[in-house]
Amino acid sequence: MITSNCPTCHTPNEIPEEYIGREVTCPSCNGDYLAARKTDNYKDYGGSGQGSVSPPPAVANYSSSNLNLPPRHSGWSMFLTVVGAINIFVVLFSLMNQQFMLAFMSLSGAITSFLFSFLVDVFTDIRWILFKSDARQQILAEFDK
Repeated sequence: MITSNCPTCHTPNEIPEEYIGREVTCPSCNGDYLAARKTDNYKDYGGSGQGSVSPPPAVANYSSSNLNLPPRHSGWSMFLTVVGAINIFVVLFSLMNQQFMLAFMSLSGAITSFLFSFLVDVFTDIRWILFKSDARQQILAEFDK
């Protein structure tokens, strides 16, 4: 176990050594930061006690909130979900009035809207994860210099 200070709230946190170099969440402020990595040429940047390290300045400002990430959720997904819900209401109204052809068309429209909403969410999440991973790699490359 090592002690690493959170760059947001400066609270010392006990971190298992296998988490060094990974993103961890501070239990005090729930902020994400990169756990300090101990190497031969690593200097103590303000920790206290044996085995206590804090990230150097290049990594200290890292957190998920200050990365230039795309939005996590898409407005198109919400729009398609609302369209699907409206189509479900049209299906119910059509069945009450025994208009089966309109009910069938609205049901197929609802299923299509929900399917495309799901796909938009999946691709938005994939894009967000790839951007976050790329930003993390840039931080680690800067840290290894």
